[in-house]
Amino acid sequence: IKMHKALKKIESEFPGAPESLVVEKLSVILGMNISESATALALYRFGVNSLDGIAGEDRSVADLLLDSEGSRDSNSIRLTRGDSNEILYLMLDRLPTREKEVLMLRYGLNGNIPHTLEEAGAVLDLSRERVRQLQVRGTKLLGEIFSELGPDQRP
Repeated sequence: IKMHKALKKIESEFPGAPESLVVEKLSVILGMNISESATALALYRFGVNSLDGIAGEDRSVADLLLDSEGSRDSNSIRLTRGDSNEILYLMLDRLPTREKEVLMLRYGLNGNIPHTLEEAGAVLDLSRERVRQLQVRGTKLLGEIFSELGPDQRP
């Protein structure tokens, strides 16, 4: 819910903003560092909704990264730096190389800044459209990978 509201606010103030600006603004609004904001945004955008069961009906996984004040608490930090990141990276490791590279660049994971479709295309020597296709395919594959995980492998 917090992530959704924050994104709506950013989208209304900065329509069509590049991903890097969105992550920067999210970090300010949510009181997170850039890396944590990028990870939370990636989880939110990947639609890893199956993880939301651990958060409850009213909250998303991204919201678990924050306490009710919008700042990080000890449980949030543990989730941010522990289970969620670990699961996300384990899932990404199961993707084909190109899809993984695209998602890591697009969402600013693993120390990258978030890249636009054009920027990711330039880095990977691919067209904007091919980057978009790989992003869609990678996101779909992530959902399939998550659904294969047993309950004991989920956070």
